[in-house]
Amino acid sequence: MDEGPTLAIRESYDRLADEYARRLVNELQQKPLDRKPLSRFAREVAYLGEICDMGCGPGHIARYLRDGGAMVFGLDLSPRMLEQARQLYPDIRFCEGNMMALDLPTDSLAGIVAFYAIVNIPKKLLTVVFREMHRVLQPGGFVVARISYRRRNALPAGVVGPAYLNEVVLLPNIANSGLTRGCAVRCQRGYRAHAVRA
Repeated sequence: MDEGPTLAIRESYDRLADEYARRLVNELQQKPLDRKPLSRFAREVAYLGEICDMGCGPGHIARYLRDGGAMVFGLDLSPRMLEQARQLYPDIRFCEGNMMALDLPTDSLAGIVAFYAIVNIPKKLLTVVFREMHRVLQPGGFVVARISYRRRNALPAGVVGPAYLNEVVLLPNIANSGLTRGCAVRCQRGYRAHAVRA
């Protein structure tokens, strides 16, 4: 696999990790449209097994899910982001990893949360990411992915990747991964939240 996109994403988030941690630590307090699907997800998956916050950044989503009763760990490509997460939430496990090649056993997760985590993945690699999610999910597991509703080039300075994904881009990649077998894909208006059952 081409390491170019991975390296560029890692380097950009390593540079921005301190700022992200400062800006995002309490962001969910002002985001009811993010809290709602996260709270529902935590309730639905809490007793089914472990869930992974993929692209966890400074760990605030993992903390919210843990506070909601879920057994959760965070995974991120950026070592510096993981340092921030571990400092902020030392009682949660955070691991370095790549969504395009997950170092997790097959059928090991009850659920996956990927909030704003796939906006930097090149379109040609989205199916790879969703196939990896499908592989590591237990039968009947859930994925909740929140994507940016911002226009292209709306990412903060220094962040690599497209900032705008929509259903036209995502749905074929989700379908090609096998995630949608026997399930519906739910989309919320405004922000986009895709809930997928494996």
